Amino acid sequence: MAIWQYAFNIIPRDTAIMGNAKTEREDVIFWNGYSVSEDSILKISKSLKPEKSWSDHIKQYGVLDKTCIEFSFEDGVLEEVSVRIDLRNITSELVNEIIDFIRSNDAIILSNEGALFEPSKKEIITMIKSSEACKFVVNPREFLSNL
Repeated sequence: MAIWQYAFNIIPRDTAIMGNAKTEREDVIFWNGYSVSEDSILKISKSLKPEKSWSDHIKQYGVLDKTCIEFSFEDGVLEEVSVRIDLRNITSELVNEIIDFIRSNDAIILSNEGALFEPSKKEIITMIKSSEACKFVVNPREFLSNL
């Protein structure tokens, strides 16, 4: 992941309600038994074009070091959906499209810190503003000086 990207996972709402969303992210399969709407993929692919992934187990929409959504599969079963937002080129329209994608799949946001968020512009902007990626994009020199 590039330092200028804010990353998070999208998980089915039911998995969070049932208490399966864990802050320990290793070996957690959020999407086992769930699927992503083909209509939502078609809609998001208008902005985030399908790209060849570094792995045969990942379907990627968007460019890896820019904004993208990755669908990770194991033995043909969807396991994880992750999002990376390029904060250098973030737009309100793209954030709205990602929110629509999440909502259309009855899902929520799981931050890398293990917190759950509703798919809303306010929540995403709050997460982004408090991120290391945002600090870097706002002032790269100061960010690097503080390392």
